Amino acid sequence: MNVLAMWIAMVAVAVALTFFFPGSQLQPQLTGPALAADLPSTGDFTVAAWITPADSAEDGYALLKGRADGALQGFGLGIANRRPFVAIGDQDSSILIQGPMPVQGRTQLAAMRQGRVLRLFVNGLPVAEAVATAALPADPLQAGTLPGDHTFRGTVEGVTIFLAARSDADLRQRYAADAGVAQ
Repeated sequence: MNVLAMWIAMVAVAVALTFFFPGSQLQPQLTGPALAADLPSTGDFTVAAWITPADSAEDGYALLKGRADGALQGFGLGIANRRPFVAIGDQDSSILIQGPMPVQGRTQLAAMRQGRVLRLFVNGLPVAEAVATAALPADPLQAGTLPGDHTFRGTVEGVTIFLAARSDADLRQRYAADAGVAQ
């Protein structure tokens, strides 16, 4: 791999996208020239997004790559029973890990895969991790409203994709900068 390609692979695709999903049948896809980087099938990545669930929201994928009709075939980041989760699965294995506290108001969720370890971060802090061996499908990363019972109701904004695992300190600093929190 040449130096330019390696540099491009390590640069974040930082996107200031905002979507509101009242539960309609919109299905925006986060692909195209502005988001040429997508989550890799295998290898390390970090993805983060700010979510604000609607008052009535309990379950839903804020971000999904793959299919969630039945068992998850891909990657998902969202809320279930008002708690944040990250899930990854394929035909051979699947794992869902949840944060311990309910999501209240605007919250930054981040998921990081480094090797075989999948980690969930909430507001810049690591809250859960597990071993995950599933490969991701070639499907595009999608935000918000999805077919079936997986509709996210609320706002998804500031979706950021890194084609590498980021450090805990980096995720804390990025959260603090985005939230305007003094460190």
